[in-house]
Amino acid sequence: YNCICEHEEFDFVCLYLAVLRTVLVRLYDLRKEPLTDPIVNRTYRWAAYTQFTYWIYNKLGRNVRRVIPSCVVWAVRKAFPEASEDYTRFKESNTSRFPY
Repeated sequence: YNCICEHEEFDFVCLYLAVLRTVLVRLYDLRKEPLTDPIVNRTYRWAAYTQFTYWIYNKLGRNVRRVIPSCVVWAVRKAFPEASEDYTRFKESNTSRFPY
């Protein structure tokens, strides 16, 4: 593959709504936090980036951050756009577990 987005599993793992929704329900249930209904694109983007990171690196955790390739960022933004086009940039470290 010239780009990870061309991998046969990319869309299913990172962009498929049913997969992302299930991941979010599970994560929020574990934290005993409410999940917004409907789920907003910002939350879907976060789930997609998290899915990508686990899929490729098999690890995430507090202060474990990975840079996501720009092709993935653009594919996720295209699938779950922000009307204002105001997106959060990569942050080196964050102590909170769930940003939304």
